[in-house]
Amino acid sequence: MSTTPESRVLVLHLAGPGNEPFPDFAMAMRVAGNAAAELPEVKIEIIVQGPSVSQLVVDKEITEMPGPSVSVYACGNSLRSAGIDPSALPSGVKVVPAAVAHIARRQFDGAAYLRV
Repeated sequence: MSTTPESRVLVLHLAGPGNEPFPDFAMAMRVAGNAAAELPEVKIEIIVQGPSVSQLVVDKEITEMPGPSVSVYACGNSLRSAGIDPSALPSGVKVVPAAVAHIARRQFDGAAYLRV
């Protein structure tokens, strides 16, 4: 299935412990900002999975989204494993039941995928 410029999606996958030397959520946001600047016609989804979901509850709001085309998703399975209630997430963070299924669906629809 081919995508049109209006429907292009880039999935940035943040998974892992989220501490040195691994990327963290702040780095994923910088990468998303860089991508948004170079690819203004592309929707960008940051998918946060694994222990990294705990970084999403540091602030009650993600105040500086890198652009209007950027969305943040948290893995529901990872939230449950970390003991985090979805209501503790900042406004604007969407929850998907399983990151792996969300990523697979996006790829089936033609999205580009990068692990950060």
